[in-house]
Amino acid sequence: MGIVNFRKHRELVRDFFANAKEMLLPGGQVHVRHKLGQPYDEWKLEELALSTGLKLVGRVRFQHHEFPGYQSCRGDGF
Repeated sequence: MGIVNFRKHRELVRDFFANAKEMLLPGGQVHVRHKLGQPYDEWKLEELALSTGLKLVGRVRFQHHEFPGYQSCRGDGF
């Protein structure tokens, strides 16, 4: 992923967090699926969330079988 795509993805996620925060009821949560390790750790999702007033309350391992029909895809269309 090029540096421009990286920045665009971070901006998209930050904007998502900011908009989601405006829609949450008190005590509401935003759940995000995100890979761990390089280069994904460079997205710094927790930092993006904090910049919008959200905070990380926990992490759980994603279980594909709990989401029938879920398909992962890359942000560049693949």
